Amino acid sequence: MQAVSRRLYARLKKEGIPVICVADQHAAVRLTRELGPGSVIRLPDERESHEQAMMEKELLVKVKSCYGSSGERGRAREREASPYLVGIGASTGGPKALLTVLGELPEDTCAILAVQHLSSGFSENFAQYLDQRCRMRVKQAVTDETARRGTVYLAAENHQMTVQRHGDEYVLRVAPGGQGYEFCPSVDCLFESMAACAGKNAMGVILTGMGNDGSEGIYKMREAGAYTVCQDQETSDIYSMPKEALLRGGVVKQLPLEAIAGEIGLFGRRGKKDEGSK
Repeated sequence: MQAVSRRLYARLKKEGIPVICVADQHAAVRLTRELGPGSVIRLPDERESHEQAMMEKELLVKVKSCYGSSGERGRAREREASPYLVGIGASTGGPKALLTVLGELPEDTCAILAVQHLSSGFSENFAQYLDQRCRMRVKQAVTDETARRGTVYLAAENHQMTVQRHGDEYVLRVAPGGQGYEFCPSVDCLFESMAACAGKNAMGVILTGMGNDGSEGIYKMREAGAYTVCQDQETSDIYSMPKEALLRGGVVKQLPLEAIAGEIGLFGRRGKKDEGSK
């Protein structure tokens, strides 16, 4: 990708304008590495084939998910950079738990960054599944895009999602590989970046899951002044991740699953009050 094309792509993503690249196999590998897996569709080797039909269907789904109705396009353009962030980490039992939480949130909720451990090949489909069932927009995260209100960013498989602060905005970074973390994507990796750049402007949430991913990251978030919660044992399919986060000392409050959306809403409303007092 030429430098001018990269600059144009970065500017379009920052403005919240969807970008879809269609490329042959060789170029698709390079573009996926540069732009992230959510923005690239690979052309099949043979145009008259089953793969061609599948590619056309994938392109249609991506276009519809990006634009939807004219009303959705208008709302997408109006989304502003979110000065507050919510990070959510989940594993086993997480897809159902995430739908329960995200499905209750209004479309003007502050930006949400989510890591869900999934089997290979499911992250983009899962983002589309959630998007169809939530008032917030749900999409797979792409590097260099600004975190915006009303949007949930789901970490791509085999990529680490982090966030950095640029002036008054939070900008997502998506990079391939584990980068020293046991999981890819990793809740710890995301939460540690949120602790470093967002501090008290962030909220961390640990949902049901196996293992201890997120326990160190949410501890660092709490140390940095973030508000932190986890799902309680009674409503967790697997209590391991919430329990480890609690034992590490990173959790302010345990809540049943059905109460977590309300807690995110309260956090977002406190943020709006803080903005109004500036």
